Amino acid sequence: MSYSSNSVLNTLPAADIAVLRPHLRTVDLPQEAILFEVGDPIHQVYFPHSGIVSLVVSLASGETIESAMIGRESLLGGSAGLNGHESVCKAVVQIAGSASVLDADRLRGLALTSAACRATLFRHEQLILVQAQQSAACNATHTVEARLARWLLRSRDLQGSDDLVLTQEFLGQMLGVRRTSVSVVANTFQQAGFIRYSRGHIRIRDLEGLRETTCECYQTVKLQAERLLGNPDNSIAFSKSFCCYVRNRTELPRVHLAAKTLRSRANRHRIPDPYSSRVTGQLSRDLLTRVNTPIPGVRACKTRITFARKRNCIRIGAADEPPSGR
Repeated sequence: MSYSSNSVLNTLPAADIAVLRPHLRTVDLPQEAILFEVGDPIHQVYFPHSGIVSLVVSLASGETIESAMIGRESLLGGSAGLNGHESVCKAVVQIAGSASVLDADRLRGLALTSAACRATLFRHEQLILVQAQQSAACNATHTVEARLARWLLRSRDLQGSDDLVLTQEFLGQMLGVRRTSVSVVANTFQQAGFIRYSRGHIRIRDLEGLRETTCECYQTVKLQAERLLGNPDNSIAFSKSFCCYVRNRTELPRVHLAAKTLRSRANRHRIPDPYSSRVTGQLSRDLLTRVNTPIPGVRACKTRITFARKRNCIRIGAADEPPSGR
């Protein structure tokens, strides 16, 4: 059986996978199924292949709000491998899918003997914390429109599809707002051509429109996930130089952050000579999407990102002149 659809199972060392493989079994994740309640003992660890699991906080009033999302790039219950025996949050299936399941004791035993496994679990627990703190800031300061756009974009990334099956009522629970508020915003998005919504099914039609509407939190979590987890396809490659064009100087900090992400990837994969490799199409598209946003009326500037030959680092320099061509 292939486990490549889950990034954790796909990136663990072969020796670790050989230990886990006999004990993995596949289960379905029905929508709205509750996998953990607060205080539940963690007996099983889930490695999603499809679908999305939400970590939510429930209030005494009956309201719930999402703090983090887990999909095929991560795992649920990973704290059990680090001696976390009880769940500290409620985990509910947001979008139906499937997962490989492992007894928590098996993961805990592997973590005791494998430094690579422990490091992987620490990184994924860090990502949950990143999402939780960003969600807290987002819910306190940003509009429902920006938060819904962020949620749709993040769900699309985890699901790998423009089609999302869920109701407005469930969306309201995840965002911590009334269903009527979600209905108004969803109708606005539909009229703008961003989405098409019908009977619990959402199809994203205008990705760029949602990206322009969302807040900074979407990109922050995405970059942090890339920094912590690296490339989910485990197919990273680099080239001697890579050019991207920034339409607005305020975007330059994001270019610097993107460069740090690339440098982290190079160091993690111990690439001795980046000049001998090539940039993958996906990496190119991701970087261009991140920094090449046309803004009318703003003079363009050019930024070049290069690897230094003697060190795995990236040099960034900005020029005032607009690029002569792409």
